Amino acid sequence: MKNFTPNLKAFVFGTFPALYERMEKMGQKKSVQKVNDSFQKNASEAFSRIDKALREADATYWLAFGTLIGAVREKGFIKHDIDIDMGLLDTIDVARLDVCMRKYGFKKQRRIDVYSKTGETGLELTYGDEQTSVDFFLFSLKDGFVYSHDFLKSTPMIGGQRLYTLVRELKMPFTGVMDYDFLG
Repeated sequence: MKNFTPNLKAFVFGTFPALYERMEKMGQKKSVQKVNDSFQKNASEAFSRIDKALREADATYWLAFGTLIGAVREKGFIKHDIDIDMGLLDTIDVARLDVCMRKYGFKKQRRIDVYSKTGETGLELTYGDEQTSVDFFLFSLKDGFVYSHDFLKSTPMIGGQRLYTLVRELKMPFTGVMDYDFLG
C-alpha cells in the first residue's frame, strides 16, 4: 500500500498529463498554504531578530518588494506572503552579515550571483530559520540611483543549481533610508 501513491502518480502522468498537472498544482497549493501559515505565525518575531542582526552588521537596509507593499498598504505582512524581502547596499560586509544572521538563528540557504553580458553584477542572499525565510537583494548605489536585478526566467533545478536565463536590471532613485515603524 505504501507504493500506491507514487505508482498512481506515475500512471496518471503517463496516461493523463493534464490531470497530473492539476494534481501537482493542488499538492503545491497545500504545501504553499502550510508555508504561508507558518510564515504568518512567526514572521514578526523573526523580523525582530533580522533587524537586530542587520544593526549589528552595520547594514544600510530597507524593506523591499512584497514586504514593503505589505508594510505600507496593510501595516504588516501581506496575507499570502511566504518570505521577507529586504534591500541592502552592496557595500555590506557579507561575511559579517553571515556571522550576525547565524547569531540570531538564521542559516544561509542560497546565494545567487548575477553576471550580465555588459559587465554588471548582482547578488541575492537567502537566509532562513525553521519557519521564516528572508531574501536580501543587494543594490549598487551610483549617481543617486540604486541598481539591482530581477530574475524573470530560469531553468529547472539540476543538481541543486538553477541557471537564470533572463535577468532584468532594476533602477530606482535613491535619496537614503528612513526609519519606519513596522510591527513595532
